[in-house]
Parts: sequence; structure tokens; C-alpha cells
Amino acid sequence: MRELISRKAGIDALLCLNTQVSETYRDIQQLVDAMKGYNKESIKFDAFYLQDLITKKQGLSHIYQQLLIQICIHNSCDMKSWQSGCYTYNREEIVSWVHEFNTRYDVDIPLEEVIKSLRFDYDMNIELTRTER
Repeated sequence: MRELISRKAGIDALLCLNTQVSETYRDIQQLVDAMKGYNKESIKFDAFYLQDLITKKQGLSHIYQQLLIQICIHNSCDMKSWQSGCYTYNREEIVSWVHEFNTRYDVDIPLEEVIKSLRFDYDMNIELTRTER
């Protein structure tokens, strides 16, 4: 029962985050439209303010990339089977997952990042070739 509660809480948190992202997207779109209007009037903006906006965008892109990696792992990997030792995953399977995920959702998550997350976040031992070390 505890697992269901935590899963439900996770789903609720994702739904709340989705709402917040949608609102943020709408706010950003309104700012873009406002900036277009300001640019027509040649209004100058504070360089530090613009730098702050760019930095936040890069941070959002990074965390969005991390979320995509976790969604890819969640969609592809049965952690209970792996943890119980019933199943192991090899590099070819992971390459296939990432390629399928990228194709299906039209994203570009790097294979190396997925493997790194499996190694360090989930303690999964994925074999390395000499050139990858």
C-alpha cells in the first residue's frame, strides 16, 4: 500500500508540475510578445536582466533533459526485475530504448546521459568498452 501512495503522490506532483509548466510557458509567450512590441519601440533592457533570463532558460533546459532521461528509464526498464536479479540489461538494449524513445517523442536525449544515470542513480553495472572509458 505504501508504494501505491508514493506512486500516487508522484503522479500528483507531476500533474502539478505540468500545470506550473503550462502556466510558465504561457507567461513566457506573453513576455515574448511584449518584447516584440518593445523592440519595435527600441526600448533598451538591462543587460543583467537579460543574462538572468538566459541563465534560467539554460537551467530549465537542463532539468527538462534530466526529466526526459528519467521518463525514458521509467518507460523502458523494469527496476523490480533488475533489483531482484531476475533480469539484467546490456548496452545494446539501452541503445535500443534510447533510440526508440527519441524517435517516438521527437527528442534528443544522449545515450551517455541515460547510461550515466543508470550507473550512478540506480547502481546498475553497464559494461563499458575500452574507448568509452
